[in-house]
Amino acid sequence: MSFFIKFIAFSAIGLILLVAAIYIFIGFERVWSTIGGAPSSELVEIATVKKTPKPNQYLICPDGYCEEVADQTAPIFNVSIGKLREVLSRIETADANFSNVNSDADDRRIKFIWRSPFWRFPNLISVELIPLENEQSTIAIYAQAQLGQSDLGANKAFVDELLRKISSQI
Repeated sequence: MSFFIKFIAFSAIGLILLVAAIYIFIGFERVWSTIGGAPSSELVEIATVKKTPKPNQYLICPDGYCEEVADQTAPIFNVSIGKLREVLSRIETADANFSNVNSDADDRRIKFIWRSPFWRFPNLISVELIPLENEQSTIAIYAQAQLGQSDLGANKAFVDELLRKISSQI
């Protein structure tokens, strides 16, 4: 085997061992907090949020609710916001990667941290529950990666899955 091939093989093995050691002994959450700071628990007013040029965010709003152009129009649910909050709480409880870090007094604005399963990248998920007439409700969601330029569509995929879970539990 040539020197170059041995060098590449040992480098790859060393990198794998380094990643494994970080994962086991330090934890990726601490690494990302050191690099990017602790994830913010500050509540966001989604109606006035300004998206950045980075593709690492995703915005869902009801028609006419947000100043920014939404990536997707929010669905209307045939339940009160109280029931919608209960469903969201059940989803949070069932997902170890999704945790509530702050909410306002009436639980209509909520801040979550969602961490990707293996790498544990922090994603900030801001949610607003919006009451409508006739015991209906809707939701506004602003999801953004805390780190990096692109999230490779992870926030869109997470929000789509979250909406699917909400719809299936209503």
